[in-house]
Amino acid sequence: VSRLSLGHSVEHFQLAPDESLVAVVDYAGDGLSLVSLEPPHHVRRVEGLAAPHNIVFAPDGRRLYISNLGSDRLSVVDVVRGRVLEELSMPFEGVTSLALTPDGRHALVLFSGRDEALMLDLASHRTMALLMLGAAPFHAYPTMVGGRMIVPNNGDATISIVSFEQVRETVRLEGAADMTAAVPAWFDSLAFVPS
Repeated sequence: VSRLSLGHSVEHFQLAPDESLVAVVDYAGDGLSLVSLEPPHHVRRVEGLAAPHNIVFAPDGRRLYISNLGSDRLSVVDVVRGRVLEELSMPFEGVTSLALTPDGRHALVLFSGRDEALMLDLASHRTMALLMLGAAPFHAYPTMVGGRMIVPNNGDATISIVSFEQVRETVRLEGAADMTAAVPAWFDSLAFVPS
């Protein structure tokens, strides 16, 4: 339909909840582009990141959370203004991934080369817990109703189920090698984890 030149490589991207724009990570350039999906496709550049990696929109689409592999910060971008609003300090450098609960109140943050996960209360910017998961957690996937995260641990082929209500890992299951996702289904009573 159309081709847009952003002037940088595309590392990761995320569609806004209202599907009005897409955020595109520029890992090498320490920034990202906010691209309008409505013609004439305006592109706004956000600078000041540190090797940005995974990104996720808040449920209302007004904020964008960015994990920075090059720092110990989680960046929060104001989508309307197109600028970094604040940076949340993390206990370790190399913030590789984060996932939000469906209501946007809590986040699970993962770190490069570490087996820990940080549970955050985003409303109060408070650390809820630092959890030890299986080896090399890959990414966190929220359940549809919320309150739990499914985390494939590719270092030891296990799957962690994390509960925000209980503020802990509730169970660790046998998984498989090289898991790539977790898809909750059937009212959160089961999940598919492809390998």
